[in-house]
Amino acid sequence: IRYIDEVPGSVDNLVTLCVSEIDTDKLALRKTIEASLSRLESETLISRNGDLYFFLTNEERDIGREIKSTAVPSGGEERELGRLLFEDILGDVRKHTYSVTSRDFSFTRLCDDHAVGHRLEGSLEVAFLSPMGDNFAEHSDDGRCILHTSSEKGRVLIRLPDDTSLGRELRTYLQTEFYVKTKHTGSLPDTTKRILRDRSEDNRARRSRIVASLTSMLASASYFASGQKLDISRTDPKNALGDALEYLIRNAYPKMGFIKHLHSNPKQEIQSTLRANDVEQVTLTLNTAEANIEALDDLREYIRLCAMTSKQIVLYELIDKRYGGRPYGWPELEVVLLVARLAVLKEINLLVDKAPLSVAQAYDHLTSSSKQRKVLITQRELSSDDLIKEAQALGKELFAQQGPSDEDALFTFLREGLTSWNGDLTGYEPLAKTGKYPGLSEIQNCLACLRKFVEESDSLRFLKRFVENKDEMLELTEDIQELKGFYTNQKHSWESLRAAVEELSQNRLQLEAHEEAGPALVRMEEILAAPRPYNLLHEVADLTHTARSVNDQLVSDARGPAVAEIQGMLDGVTGELDKMSAGDVLRKTATDDLAKLLGTAMGATSIAHIAQASRTAEVAYDRALTAIENAPPPKHDDPTPKVKRRRIVEAKSLWSGDFIETPEDVEAFLNKLRAELEAALEADERVQIK
Repeated sequence: IRYIDEVPGSVDNLVTLCVSEIDTDKLALRKTIEASLSRLESETLISRNGDLYFFLTNEERDIGREIKSTAVPSGGEERELGRLLFEDILGDVRKHTYSVTSRDFSFTRLCDDHAVGHRLEGSLEVAFLSPMGDNFAEHSDDGRCILHTSSEKGRVLIRLPDDTSLGRELRTYLQTEFYVKTKHTGSLPDTTKRILRDRSEDNRARRSRIVASLTSMLASASYFASGQKLDISRTDPKNALGDALEYLIRNAYPKMGFIKHLHSNPKQEIQSTLRANDVEQVTLTLNTAEANIEALDDLREYIRLCAMTSKQIVLYELIDKRYGGRPYGWPELEVVLLVARLAVLKEINLLVDKAPLSVAQAYDHLTSSSKQRKVLITQRELSSDDLIKEAQALGKELFAQQGPSDEDALFTFLREGLTSWNGDLTGYEPLAKTGKYPGLSEIQNCLACLRKFVEESDSLRFLKRFVENKDEMLELTEDIQELKGFYTNQKHSWESLRAAVEELSQNRLQLEAHEEAGPALVRMEEILAAPRPYNLLHEVADLTHTARSVNDQLVSDARGPAVAEIQGMLDGVTGELDKMSAGDVLRKTATDDLAKLLGTAMGATSIAHIAQASRTAEVAYDRALTAIENAPPPKHDDPTPKVKRRRIVEAKSLWSGDFIETPEDVEAFLNKLRAELEAALEADERVQIK
């Protein structure tokens, strides 16, 4: 104690000092000194920092006793040792990139069976066995370690060499660390603060010594994996661990070799496969080494077994747990590529939210890890021979052509035929919706029926539904043939019928009175009103000819007198204008209306319109004459005579009775008429009798 108090030092220094005063054996003296130092340290009279010993003051002794009595949580020493190994020395490594496939393999980190960080279910394990572990003595023999890694096939076991000081140093480090952290230095005496600072400084040095000691121990550690003691270089701990994991992965994943070809750009290969969307094209690619046939067969068999047991296959779990774990270890995108090939080959169905996922839309769902959780894989059920034969027979009835005997080819043949019908009906629908063409309800019913077929992407469901709806499909065929015949061949006849009825309806009263034209017009309107007029349109030509012939004659008979009458009025007005040498403005004002009415009468096809033009012409004639009469008088030196004013004498207004029945009535009427006429002449007026 005197020497320690005077000059803190190591055991070697103490031996040297003692030998200079006591002539004794050095080895015996060393043992005596070490035993004494251990007793003094246990009694907290001195402290040790590595190989150096220090005499303690009373207060330092008290704090030292408190540190020694500080409890370390259960497993705390093992976990701290694991952190020092994995974090400080190995750089916090958590996964290893396998050199062959470039796939990252995560691993659980263990130290004396205590996890450092989180345990990863089903992952590889890297386990350190230290002298502090309860099982260290049991595994001091290489044979026990080899046996252990034979049963724990996914574990690398690293056995550190024995070092009695490791446990003591680590426990002191943790006790000091916990004690200092629990002390609130704000209200402590300065002496206590200094002691705590000194202890913290000593503890940092102690941690560095522990790390250095562990690094040295790793250089002579033993590595075991897959039932073998590994002969690897231990110069660099990180490289040593990497070599051990390479060996472990190679042996823990015996079926990794099923993937014989790794694609340099698997995402591009997946996209190309999905875009091919052609069974024959993908089948051809399976004849190459790049197809990984052995892996594809393994996937086929697994899907088949799951289908037999009704086990649900989620794409994410297939990739991560089934083929990502032991004994496979396949890269994620290589598994996705295999799934894509089976989907294009139509051996499996892809479902998202219980709805079919088409191959054309599958890329994002297959390559996105979040969407992979929503994708279900089911084995595709194949159609029976009887179902294919029934579908072939029905298809022949519908399309007058025998479909292929292969399921996919038959599905394509039938769906293309129904899709063609759907396209035709979609083109007819806008015309029918105008209300001017027949078949709207049939078109909409047919489209509703076809929709469940043209939107179906699964061949088996399509063929089953196609056969189950045989009667509906046959009825549908009749409707479609009628509609197609109408809109392709009869549309012109229908439009001619509509135009004829619209034209003839102007003279309905006159035509209905005719013995031939009347029934013809009625029949034409019946055809227009018929819900299914397709078989009646052959009558249209004869009916239209009959009705139009009569109509043309009736119109001609009405037009002749009307045109003659209006022309006479126009000639009369022109004569009056000529008498007074009227200018262009007056001529235009007086004759425009009559000229227009004459054109109307000559071009109108409606008898009513012709009669209306004739009646309107009388009013226009009166307006024209009035305009001529009201024209300004000619200048005094103008020889053109002025047009006399006109007096309109309405004969009917001169007789109050209904009929003229006696000579007396005749004489009375004529007297009134004569008087009216003479009065007009005396007034120098012209008489217009109406």
